[in-house]
Amino acid sequence: SICTSRCRRCIIDKISPTSVGVSMRNLESEVELLTITAEECAEVAQVCAKGIRFGCEGQTLDNLEKEIGDLLCMVGLLDQYGLIDISSIDKHIKSKAKKLLQYSNLEELEL
Repeated sequence: SICTSRCRRCIIDKISPTSVGVSMRNLESEVELLTITAEECAEVAQVCAKGIRFGCEGQTLDNLEKEIGDLLCMVGLLDQYGLIDISSIDKHIKSKAKKLLQYSNLEELEL
């Protein structure tokens, strides 16, 4: 098959590790962390959709807790690898809560 230069390996190979200040091993770790995080986000979205379709009870709630746990694990790893600063997330949580109070029907937010 012909590579369109968009595959993960080609994208990684085009980036000079010295130009971005990271080693190739770190770059590969970052790609893996971001990929797994995206997958976990999709799994949370899927469980939410099932909750909407079939109701939020029993196994659906158990699955939601599991998938959110998996996602929070990835958030911790993103912090550990220096991709995010978990201590700065609090301001974003507060900002989102203010937007929800303004633009959603949610009234009780204790964040």
